Amino acid sequence: MFSLDPDRIRTVGGKRHVWMKGDHSRNRGESSRSSMTLLSIDCASSTIKTLSDTRYDSYGKATSTRSYPDYGVGYDPITPESIADEVARRACAAGDPL
Repeated sequence: MFSLDPDRIRTVGGKRHVWMKGDHSRNRGESSRSSMTLLSIDCASSTIKTLSDTRYDSYGKATSTRSYPDYGVGYDPITPESIADEVARRACAAGDPL
């Protein structure tokens, strides 16, 4: 399960930045219980890039953190009918004006 906080959606350099929270507690194949992922979405070109990802154990302790710099490259097309597609749809419709 994933959720977004619409109050945390921001526009940075013409792209939407959104934090996505993942609940992995029911996924036995996933060692982490939750995650927080910062995504950058280019609404105009329908592309997405992960900027940061932190995984947490069942006690809420961070078990891993990865950051990916945004040099304006490395954005991937958003796959239709995917979680990224739903996140982008909500993020591009919300937040401060582009």
